[in-house]
Amino acid sequence: MPSKRLGDSGSSEPEHCRGTTSQFNREKSGVSQPCLTVVFLVTCLLMFCGGRQGNEGKSLQEVVLRGRVICVDKAGTQVSCRRDDRRFALRVADGRTFEFLQDDPNSMMFDDHRIRKRTLQVRGWRRGGNSLEIIKVHSLKDDQLFDIHYFCQTCNIKAFVGGLCWCCQEEFELREVSVDR
Repeated sequence: MPSKRLGDSGSSEPEHCRGTTSQFNREKSGVSQPCLTVVFLVTCLLMFCGGRQGNEGKSLQEVVLRGRVICVDKAGTQVSCRRDDRRFALRVADGRTFEFLQDDPNSMMFDDHRIRKRTLQVRGWRRGGNSLEIIKVHSLKDDQLFDIHYFCQTCNIKAFVGGLCWCCQEEFELREVSVDR
């Protein structure tokens, strides 16, 4: 008996077995594929649009804060930004500080001393206490918002953390572009 190639009239399983498993499962469960797809999509929407949840099951609060970035130690005391164990925090006008999450990749932009010198508007998720996860950072000049990013003119690459361009290895240029309100 000659062997069948894939694409020849059917699969490599015996004819009496073809399609029976999926047909059996559909008949047994009574649920069709389109119905499962709808259930999956609704579940995803509820998970992602239903609000962010914190570690204790509490909803996170989205906040917009204005202030300057400082460096703090584990106790929250302001320290030199040259220390290896420093963390970043935002000090607002009334003196409160909001510490950025250490594992938030967006906080790496504060390694740049030029950004720490600016007055910033930070939109983020406030997590228990005064911890803050960054959504977006703008600089403020004369009460006008500016988008902060880095750019390589040679390679046309936009980045949100400074350093060397991944392509040409030239230094990224810090740019601030006015945001229309």
